[in-house]
Amino acid sequence: MAHRTPIKVRFCDLDPYGHVNHSVFLSYFEVGRADALKQSGMSLISALETGVQFVIARASVNYKAPVTTDHEVFVTSQVALKRISTMWSQQIVDANGQLFATAEIKTAVTDTSGKPVLLSEDLKQRLEWLTC
Repeated sequence: MAHRTPIKVRFCDLDPYGHVNHSVFLSYFEVGRADALKQSGMSLISALETGVQFVIARASVNYKAPVTTDHEVFVTSQVALKRISTMWSQQIVDANGQLFATAEIKTAVTDTSGKPVLLSEDLKQRLEWLTC
């Protein structure tokens, strides 16, 4: 099941052409992942407090259409769980389903020193509802 996070397009997100700057899409995707984790009962801060962090290992974005301040957009997020990583499949869409961008984001799960660690059973259970 995909989680859906509303995104407020801000004036500072725009490039000189009035479109959301391509680099800002990565921030939107990050907001979507953080919100999905929070809805799973684990914020990025609470994960860090348990000694776990999610480090971006790879990010691939495909831009489909420009986003402007006229658009109300949402980030949809799903995740595939691996042994020591997560693979997030995300999209930026509007309420009518128009697709603006897709992303594949791989995060390594590490301890606070950056050493890869196995996904805990607790984390797997929390994220199960988001699996694709």
